[in-house]
Amino acid sequence: MDEKTGCVQSSVHIWEVATGKEITKITQMGKMSAKFNRNGKYILSSGSDNTVRVWDVFSRKEIFHVSVDEVEIVSGVVFSPDEKYVAGGWINMHVWESETGREILKLPFSSGIGFVTFSPDGKFLAFEGDASYATHVVQIWEVATGKEVFRKLFDSNISSVAFSSDGKYLLVSGDAIEIWELFPGQHGIPPMTLPSGSFSPDGRHVILRDGLFIIISDFFTGEEVFRTRLTGSKIDVQNISFSADGFGA
Repeated sequence: MDEKTGCVQSSVHIWEVATGKEITKITQMGKMSAKFNRNGKYILSSGSDNTVRVWDVFSRKEIFHVSVDEVEIVSGVVFSPDEKYVAGGWINMHVWESETGREILKLPFSSGIGFVTFSPDGKFLAFEGDASYATHVVQIWEVATGKEVFRKLFDSNISSVAFSSDGKYLLVSGDAIEIWELFPGQHGIPPMTLPSGSFSPDGRHVILRDGLFIIISDFFTGEEVFRTRLTGSKIDVQNISFSADGFGA
């Protein structure tokens, strides 16, 4: 805790996997979350001090810093696929240029923005949040125009939102998995009552959790191609995904 401000001080630690040696420690005020960019050179952080920051991993130099005054905590921050933009928010969704910090888009919302993701081509931004006390909403907006192109309400919690690799489908995972065809018809594929899932990098397969089983299915035919049973005394799998090359999960 900082003695002058009374705020909680949080840190992000980075260790070298092969040796366990700590190579970087980054500290800021308030509770924070962080993630690497694609090449691992930068860290994107956000937290309860109402800021979004980008840090150089090795120099620990802060290269991007914006403050969002109207929120309690900035959550769900992500880079766009080309890393030209950063998106995040709580009451409103903001999109900034990653090099300058200039805000290029501000999308209205009520509260409680959670999961945020760009489409693979970076043209669309999907996020979920609280529409009311018991209802959640998933929205997709066109980044260039700020136009809403998709909206759907859910009566249950949402654990993840993901685009397929071609950007044609959106997978919403919660108490059930629903996959929606986005363009042009928004025709829903029948939902599956499974709690967690994600697309493979090539968009051909979906990995799902069904109780104690991890299942990989062909997205287009529905054929099951892999199944394994989880073992252990305490199993609580929250999220599952493929490796970047699609050969592991």
